[in-house]
Amino acid sequence: MLEVSSWKSEFDARNKRVLILKILIVLLFKLILNKTFISIGGCYDTVKRNSLSKHFQFKNKEDLIYNNWINESFFKPDNSKDKTYYIPMPPPNITGKLHLGHATFLTIQDFLTRFYRKQDYCTFWQPGTDHAGLATHQKIIESLPSPENYTQADYFKAANKIKSKHQKIITNQMKKIGASCDWDQEQYTLSDNFINASTYALKKIQEAGLLYKKENDWYISMKGMALELINNINNDYFIINDEGSMNELLHMLNNIEDWCISRQILWGAKMPIYTHKITKNIIILSDEEYDIEIHRDFIREDSCFDTWFTSSLYPFASLGWPEKTKNFEKFYPANIIETGADILFFWCARMLMMGKFLTGKYPFKEIYLHGMCRDKEGRKMSKSLGNGIDPLDIIEKYGADALRFTILSKTTHKDIKLEEENFSDSFKFINKIWQSSRFFQIHFEKQNIEYKTLKNGDFEERLMEIKKEFIKNANKRAFIDLTRSLQHAFKHEFCDEWIENNKKSFFNGDKEIMQHGLYILSEFINMFHCIIPFSTQEIYYSFFQEDIITKEIKI
Repeated sequence: MLEVSSWKSEFDARNKRVLILKILIVLLFKLILNKTFISIGGCYDTVKRNSLSKHFQFKNKEDLIYNNWINESFFKPDNSKDKTYYIPMPPPNITGKLHLGHATFLTIQDFLTRFYRKQDYCTFWQPGTDHAGLATHQKIIESLPSPENYTQADYFKAANKIKSKHQKIITNQMKKIGASCDWDQEQYTLSDNFINASTYALKKIQEAGLLYKKENDWYISMKGMALELINNINNDYFIINDEGSMNELLHMLNNIEDWCISRQILWGAKMPIYTHKITKNIIILSDEEYDIEIHRDFIREDSCFDTWFTSSLYPFASLGWPEKTKNFEKFYPANIIETGADILFFWCARMLMMGKFLTGKYPFKEIYLHGMCRDKEGRKMSKSLGNGIDPLDIIEKYGADALRFTILSKTTHKDIKLEEENFSDSFKFINKIWQSSRFFQIHFEKQNIEYKTLKNGDFEERLMEIKKEFIKNANKRAFIDLTRSLQHAFKHEFCDEWIENNKKSFFNGDKEIMQHGLYILSEFINMFHCIIPFSTQEIYYSFFQEDIITKEIKI
């Protein structure tokens, strides 16, 4: 009996092993059959490589796709390229939260970065945040247990807490938009290189006799720098998309007053000005130059630099100036400054004047000004009116692509009227692109046709015209025309006409027609990627197992 029982146990164990082996073989077969692909090197997982889901699952996919781009270093400048395109990002305040103004400049600048990356440029979009002197100072005071009675230690403890918390929040929110900037070179206007640049700049200003003291405040004489800028504006040296704003800037420059660059607050870069105790002569010293004799004979200025002064150095200080760094030599001056019209004088004009005075070159020649986001009735969005639109809520409901497409499709120098229906419409159009792509996948899989593109075909000539128009509008910053014409061409000429006219060929498995159609689709997807990068990345990767971000737009 014992022998029989032992034999039976051994038999059962062997059967279990065989059964497990069979299950593993079946599972492996299913994996191969479904073409499950797990990418290497930090890429996001794509289940069923050649199969798009019924709808773009933006809540699950956007962060994965974005992290993959970062892990694969796609946002870094490609130094093998000869042509450069450098955009210094207007640094948001560390106290802020992402609002539609931020979403607008991020969408426009990311479009330009992705577009010129696809035009074979070495693109460098440099991110950063501003320490926002007075705004952050107010936040610090409000956060103190006793705003009327505090020590410097209390103040800076609260300051560092606010900075650490909010800087991370605003940076992560910029990433939610899909900003393809080089995060490894992120700047902060209270970093050592900005403090060094501010000290060096102030020395040059003093040496030129332009620095003087008047309410215990420090001033720069601005009339000479303004006059030179006025002459260059009148000689059409600069490109600006809003003539009215340029005329307003000229008026302000013609009536310019000297610039108070000091603030009597603790938060900011401390002014490196030392006054002799007896002679009252002043010297400007970096921290490295400070020594015991200076401490004995001089008193240091208590004030901090005005935030606008530090920010006026941004396009070149962010590249390592006054050192002649590789970045400074390669990318300066910038190709464009893109910002809101409300800071044309306070930021743009001051950057131009300071850049020319300190480096001998204007820091940029092109200024693109976007309008303010308003509600559908043209009112300014505000908490009191309850008419504000939170871009993070839009991303949560419709995805970042819908937010971006809506903003770009309405962007000019004029104010932008927005309502939630606009984002819903964009979401529906993006779904149209997605479903058209699924149509191709379904028939390619059904007919077992290889995912290859065939350029030669009946739509080739028209596609060339569409691409030329897209490039022309991008270079002209004609964003409304660009989105409108591309949307019309895809929706009506490609989907309503070409696909409908060739449906029978798809059902019959006509390889040439289908592969020509895939070529058309892939070229549209490549152009749309500059506007709606997440869904287009997912579509393109599902067909070709390649990232679309570096695919050139060729004519």
